Amino acid sequence: MSHSIRYIVGDKFAGFANSNQEVITISNFERSLDYPLIGNHSEISFLIGQGVNIESLQKLLQKIEQKNLQEVIKIKNSHLLYLKESAKQVHKAKLKNIMITAPLKTSEACYESLLILDDECAEMDDHVTGQHIQGMVLVEAARQMMLAVTEHYYLNQEEQNKYYFVLNKIMTEFQQFAFPLDIKIKCRQIDFSKKNASSLSACLNFEFIQNEKLITTVNIDFSAYLGSKLANHEARLARNAIEVHSAGVEDSNLPSPTSKNKARKCAHF
Repeated sequence: MSHSIRYIVGDKFAGFANSNQEVITISNFERSLDYPLIGNHSEISFLIGQGVNIESLQKLLQKIEQKNLQEVIKIKNSHLLYLKESAKQVHKAKLKNIMITAPLKTSEACYESLLILDDECAEMDDHVTGQHIQGMVLVEAARQMMLAVTEHYYLNQEEQNKYYFVLNKIMTEFQQFAFPLDIKIKCRQIDFSKKNASSLSACLNFEFIQNEKLITTVNIDFSAYLGSKLANHEARLARNAIEVHSAGVEDSNLPSPTSKNKARKCAHF
């Protein structure tokens, strides 16, 4: 029996699917099952690419079973979608916004995750080319892995989900386009310091690997503080920001909304 590999991607990557005959969007693939297969068909293996979510995958698998096509159509890596990191560990409320699998420790101070994007995630809600994955999506994935690694490996069980994270610096370098296929994320600790029980600081390096090639690197320098210690300080800063801004507005010469003359004058600038 001959054997071929195809790829299923989310609908947001229709441009990628239209440009490559081995790739199909999940909606088009599901619709294709409504047409009967003609003649003898060899087994076709499909790999899940980026953009597919658990709900659409389950619907597809049910349809394959209903059509009695299990012996012809094989979905090889569907289990990966069930390995998403928990919402708590990446500080997200919705499953669709989680972009990574739970990080695994591969060696001392080194960790790995897989990128698993959902078409409906916030970062892909608008402005998608349809071919490559946007750079800011990868930056967000690195940020989520930073949180997950810290929660899993730097905090003890009693401390988890009780810290506020503060980004100090993010440095990113894009080597080449990332396409909606398998992407591995490697995390390496560059620096770490926990001076007391209520705060820590660290710098982590993330490498995004596709087809064994480095496509993007992200360095994140961050701090984390026990929530009970930071909340009052954050509230004071917020209050001060409002007071300073209010004073600035009162002292400014901005045109009054009710002044047509001033509004016209302002429009000429």
